[in-house]
Order: sequence, then C-alpha cells, then structure tokens
Amino acid sequence: MAMIHRYASGALDLYSAIFVPDALPWFAVGAIFFDLHKGRLNRTAALMFLAPMFMLIIKGAVALSDKHYLPYDCAVSFTFFSIFWLVSTGHFSANRFLVWIGERSYSKC
Repeated sequence: MAMIHRYASGALDLYSAIFVPDALPWFAVGAIFFDLHKGRLNRTAALMFLAPMFMLIIKGAVALSDKHYLPYDCAVSFTFFSIFWLVSTGHFSANRFLVWIGERSYSKC
C-alpha cells in the first residue's frame, strides 16, 4: 500500500473506491446479524464484531455528514443496530417476508 501511495498517489483513490466502499460496514453488519440469527455466532462474538463496524459507520458519518445532521445519522444507525439486535436474538418478531429476503441475501440458496 505504501508503494502505491508513493509512486501512484492517484491510484490510492481508485483502490479505495473499488475495494473499500462506504457501504462495506453495512454489508458486514448484515452478515453478522444473519449469522447471529441463524445461531452460528454467539452474542459475545457478535458484539465483538459489531462494535468496530458501528464505529466505522459513525466515522464515515463524521467524515461525510454536515455537523448538523451528525446526531441524526448516529441515532438512525443506533436504532438500526438495536432493532436488528432484537430481531436476531429473538426478542422481537420480524415480518416473515423481510426475514426471507434477508436470508436470500446472505445465504447460498
């Protein structure tokens, strides 16, 4: 990576645009919640994976958002995490159709 930065600094932006999109933490969060819902991850492991993803999402919100919208972005992200945590751990019943769509998104069906 340092070699790319030194010899072709414009390529670093291309690398970031192709391999590290802004939506990557959201995709990872979806996969973590799916594995938690299916019982392939326990709650402790899920929290260990979710905490850094939440921080990456907030970091992206800080970098991309207007300061006036930052509390809104944080609240929406926290609400999303909370609802999906409750659904994935079985404390809240979700719409079966939405669960079916989620399963198709992250499984090998």
